[in-house]
Amino acid sequence: MEELLYMISDLASHLIPNKLFIITIGDKYRHIKNEKLVFEKQLSEYVSSLQSRYVKKVREGRSFLPYLFNAPFGLMVEVPFLLSETIVGVLAVCIDKEDEVKEAEVYTNTLLTVSYDKLKQLLGEQMTVSEVAEEQQMLLKHLTKRELEVLKLLVQGYSNREIAENLFISIHTVKNHITNIFQKLGVSDRSQLIAMIYKTRLYDLTDKYNN
Repeated sequence: MEELLYMISDLASHLIPNKLFIITIGDKYRHIKNEKLVFEKQLSEYVSSLQSRYVKKVREGRSFLPYLFNAPFGLMVEVPFLLSETIVGVLAVCIDKEDEVKEAEVYTNTLLTVSYDKLKQLLGEQMTVSEVAEEQQMLLKHLTKRELEVLKLLVQGYSNREIAENLFISIHTVKNHITNIFQKLGVSDRSQLIAMIYKTRLYDLTDKYNN
């Protein structure tokens, strides 16, 4: 995502004669090209204002139109765009005079047209990773340390007897642990368990939680 934002800002600097370009995606991603040498404090306050204003518009269900914002360091043409029902991005370009607004809007809309699909794809991938991580944590926090040890061996294809020998416990105890794991993870057999493990990538975390 960061590389794409950098490329967009680089293209903007070639298309639009400006020394300040900002692109934000929600409240998580941003890239700033500050050749205008705006003070860091002013820039930080403006970006915070930019994000809060458009996040508020999303929550209120208001439509988005390009907007000319009079910042302390100059006129900013702000062009918002929706990437999902709740996530808004904004391209903001500093211009010297109001009669440059239309030209800036044309070029920023061109940039958006070229990069929109890729931005949406990357955002979707980032959200998927985040959602998987949340699901991992939610599932694993319900398992005890011993159940995690049993789960790790189950994923590796160990039989009940092999698990018992490896962990120095009885087969009966292994069966009890497996029953508890099934109940806590909402599955009824090993095939469902393995499918869920790979769907949520829990295999990445069993080592972490066993150490």
